[in-house]
This record gives sequence, C-alpha cells and structure tokens, in this order.
Amino acid sequence: MGQRLESERPRSGASIHPFPPRRQPSEVGDFRFAFRIDNYAHLTRAYGPAVAHQAVEATCDVLSALFDGAGLAVRAGGGLIHGFLWDRSGLGEGPVERACERFVQAVSSTLATRAIYAECEVVHVSVSGAWNAPATDARAIAEADDACEVAGLESQLRAVDEAGASEAWARRYRADMADTVDLFALLNEGRLAPVWRPVRSTQDGRVFCQHCELRAAGCEEGYASPSRLAPAAERLGLVRPLDQHVVRRVVSELEAHPDVSLSVSISSLSATLDGWWLNTLERLQRRPDVARRLIVTITDTVPFPSAREAVVFARRLRELRVRVALDEFGAGQTSVRQLLDLAPDLIKIAPAFLQRARLSEADCGALRRVMALADALAPAVVVGGADTDDLVDIARAAGARWHRGAAMGGARIARPWLTGAERSTAAPVRPRPFGRRVARPVACGEEAS
Repeated sequence: MGQRLESERPRSGASIHPFPPRRQPSEVGDFRFAFRIDNYAHLTRAYGPAVAHQAVEATCDVLSALFDGAGLAVRAGGGLIHGFLWDRSGLGEGPVERACERFVQAVSSTLATRAIYAECEVVHVSVSGAWNAPATDARAIAEADDACEVAGLESQLRAVDEAGASEAWARRYRADMADTVDLFALLNEGRLAPVWRPVRSTQDGRVFCQHCELRAAGCEEGYASPSRLAPAAERLGLVRPLDQHVVRRVVSELEAHPDVSLSVSISSLSATLDGWWLNTLERLQRRPDVARRLIVTITDTVPFPSAREAVVFARRLRELRVRVALDEFGAGQTSVRQLLDLAPDLIKIAPAFLQRARLSEADCGALRRVMALADALAPAVVVGGADTDDLVDIARAAGARWHRGAAMGGARIARPWLTGAERSTAAPVRPRPFGRRVARPVACGEEAS
C-alpha cells in the first residue's frame, strides 16, 4: 500500500492504493479520489474513441450513484476521473482509511463486472483507484492532483502501439473481450458453481485437500467452461473479480465445515495486497482455524505485475497461517530466483511433465529432475495431470508423494467431505530448511520403496 497511480508502466488489472499520506486522517473534511480506466487506450485502439468515451461515462454513472448526492465526479481526460466527496457519511462507517479503501474497491469491482453497451459493442473496464483523505486546503488538493496525474491519451496510445497493437491485435482483443463478457454474464447470473477435485496420495489414495474449480451450470462444458473463458479475462487484466468470487466461496465453505482443507487458485494478477483483499483478510484474521486450512494457489500463466508485491502478499498470507502454493511449475512465468523469494509451501508441477513421461525415458528423467528442483524449493510437491491409473503409477515410480488429476474420480459438484470418505487427512505442511538433501528419485520403471 502507499503507492501512487503510475504513469510510467501500465499495470495489468485494477489495483487499489492510497495516495502517500499528507496529514493525520480525521473524521471530517473533503475527500479527493482518482480513478483510472486502465484499458482506456486499449478500448480506443480496438473499438474506437466512442466506445472508450462510453466507458468513461459508465464510470461516472457508478461514481454518482455511490456518492448519492454527497460528491461530484469530474472527467479529466485520458481515461482519468476525479471524484470529490464532501460528506463523510457517504463513505460509510469505520475509520477513514478503511472507508476510503472500501469505497474504491466498491467502484472497481462494480465496474469490472458491469457490461458497458456502446456503439453495438459490449465491453468491460479495468479501473484503478487512489485517494487522499482529507484534503482541506488548496495545497493539499494540489498535491492530490499531482498524485493523480497519468499519461495523456496520446502517450497511452503510443504505449499500446509500441506493445504491438495492430489489426490482428485488435481482433484478438475483441475476441478476448467477447469471452470475458460471457464469463461475467455467468458470474452475474449466479451460474458459476464450485466443483471439487481431490489432491491425493500416490501411495494409498488418501486426500490431502480438495481443490476448488468452477463450472458453468446449464451450459455445454466445452463452450462456456470458465477454464476456457478465464484466460481471456486474465489477458485483458479483468480476472480479479472472478478470483475474489471463488476465494470468498472457498472461505465460506471452510467456515461452515471445520474438518476439511481446501485449495483455491488465483491469477498472478491478484497476488498483490490492496483493497480487493481487504474483506477476505479480515475474515481470515478473525478465524485462524479457517486460515490454517486454506491453500491459496498462484497460477502464473502471466507475469506478476510486481514481483516485490507478490512476495509481500505471500508473506502476509503466511502470517495469517494460510499456505501458499505455486501452480504450473516448469511452465509458468516465475523464475527460480522469484520462487526463492516467494518461499511457497507447496509447488504443483505442470501436467505436461507427467503426461510426457509415458513417452520416453528421457521424458521420465525430465519429470524426476523437475520434481527434485521443486522438492528443494518447497516442503510439499504435487504432480498434476494424473488423469489415469497408469499416470499415477508413473508419478509414484518417479518419487511423487501427491498427485492431482482425474484418476480415482474427477471433479465433483457435491461436497465430497460431507460423506466422510473424502475428508482431508494429511497433516499440515511444515516448513523445512532449504538445502535438505533430496532422496534419489527412483526411475520411472522402478517401484517406489
């Protein structure tokens, strides 16, 4: 927290930060907000200025509704909107800083999932926010304005063009937006249902935890699958509302069922401490018994917006006793150096390594070496892609202790732990010193001892 809205480097996905504090907050005074439509230049290039203008109008409409007569929204150009609130009651109850943070998060999340109709197109926006509270004199207001500054539209468009904007890029952007519109329609209609896939022991099949995935109710799996639609939202920087939706669902399950451990995946774009996480972290802080049974799995199919912020995020989760996992190891964007800083509790190896291991001894060797590296970096390793019994055998022979896949039954809509047969039985992962000698993995053709 405590960062300015940045003009030097566009962020992927909405973020929520306060301006650097100028004075001690009080309960009265004027409040200055700044909201930036992060994909304003992208909308301009992909759809034209009329659609981008409608995005600004929609943002102003949401602000006006939330201000409820106690404030004013002013367009500042280039996708930037200033908000001016003169009635403290418009922020709701609680300390000023938290109230401002909740207000900004409400704007960002409301806009992210709201479809904007313009010029026969349907789009979504990614909105970042910042605030200064209170600003009661001309100098403080001027300082707030300085902190709000972003690059002008021309420089934003130039940055998009330099990143490779072309007609082919615009077609891909519009196709990704169409998938994102479908995804958020399912979310808003309440048609995204959790399903549960177990992480099992390769030795006896006992369950380490249940991993939450989303399925679309009432749709053909191939077309409307969230696993197909979510990557498009991630590429557009719009995946954070989906991440928060599934995290809240999983936390609620943990609160209701004290005997189960659950895992949930989030995008690397969500691995940053800001207002999006405020409510969830407060819930986990109040319920350490829930936090210790939660595993947050970071899927790094796109780079972290900030590796430093990701480390801070992981550290904060561990302070709350939440375990942190990294998914798609060997195929993701995270370097070994970043892994050392993240210090995950679990590493999940990309399914491709196990699925290729059946092809040749060289591929078996690649699986063993990736497992050995992961074992040196984290206390527990899970091998993905164990979709058949023979793949489970290969994983076991290679020395894997835990696997995830469709073998022994795939994902289930019904909560498996309610029957008692699928309750998590594995002990919590305990950190071990880095550098412990790794036992020699057995060959893919050997039986594990």
